[in-house]
Amino acid sequence: MSTPFKYQICQQQPEFVRVTMSGIAGVEQIECVYQEVLDLSSSHQVHKVLVDAKSVKLSYPLTEFLPLMNRLSSLLKDHKIARVCHKDEFRQG
Repeated sequence: MSTPFKYQICQQQPEFVRVTMSGIAGVEQIECVYQEVLDLSSSHQVHKVLVDAKSVKLSYPLTEFLPLMNRLSSLLKDHKIARVCHKDEFRQG
């Protein structure tokens, strides 16, 4: 039984956007979350993002990791991203 992927994105005060994710996520879900973050932050002129990824398990092959990070880094190049994650989850290192 898999845990469905859920996320919440909200602006926290005028300074930053907060993202909370939980469940099992693939590449498509992660890209979708960050695209929504980009849309919200751009419309509100906010360039700081806090991502709480403690409750998400990434489920995609490691061969997709680097291409995903390259796509995300080009999308979010003007943003400062801080991620909170489990130290034991090697895919989030």
